[in-house]
Amino acid sequence: MMLVKICGITNLEDAQMAIEAGADALGFIFAPSKRQISPEKASEIISRLPSRIQVVGVFRDESIEFMKQVAQFTKLSWLQLHGNESIETCQALSKFYKVVKTVKVNPNGTRESPIDLPAWKLLLDTALPGISGGTGIKFNWDALSQFNPENIFVAGGITPENIGDLLSRITPFGIDLCSGVEISPGRKDKQKLQQLFNVIHQFDKEKVE
Repeated sequence: MMLVKICGITNLEDAQMAIEAGADALGFIFAPSKRQISPEKASEIISRLPSRIQVVGVFRDESIEFMKQVAQFTKLSWLQLHGNESIETCQALSKFYKVVKTVKVNPNGTRESPIDLPAWKLLLDTALPGISGGTGIKFNWDALSQFNPENIFVAGGITPENIGDLLSRITPFGIDLCSGVEISPGRKDKQKLQQLFNVIHQFDKEKVE
């Protein structure tokens, strides 16, 4: 079963809405972003979520000590590293947490990052000049054929309208959505969330049949 992560959670209402729609994991962005949240606010939201929900901290080029402190304080399930973190950083954090490391992919599908990293899973996201992450732009999904589906999350421009195209090509370990299910940065859209999971459930049903 594919894991669905809804990222950029900034308030309890959106967290609950995503869970009701069918999310397995929620992402909290601690890096500079329109959707950045403080550890204190994230902890307050996380404390009110069902225990079955995976909670993910998104970081970019932070110190190992800072990431461990935030993870412990907020009780994160795993860490998502979205910057230029070194192999040594991934190794150090992997001793304590599951680590998801972002692999930057150009819109044409060319990788900008190495994939032989000591991480639990890789997250493929679109890279644009001058933008460090969360572009909301889709990369060429033909590039997915070079990866083991069980090792990857796919991110970058996934929407309720194109999720069917993605799933017709590959069933990754997980998908990661943010802007594709929003009304505005940091505010999720109930209708888009429901539409997304309707398509996913239809694909699951067709697999069984």
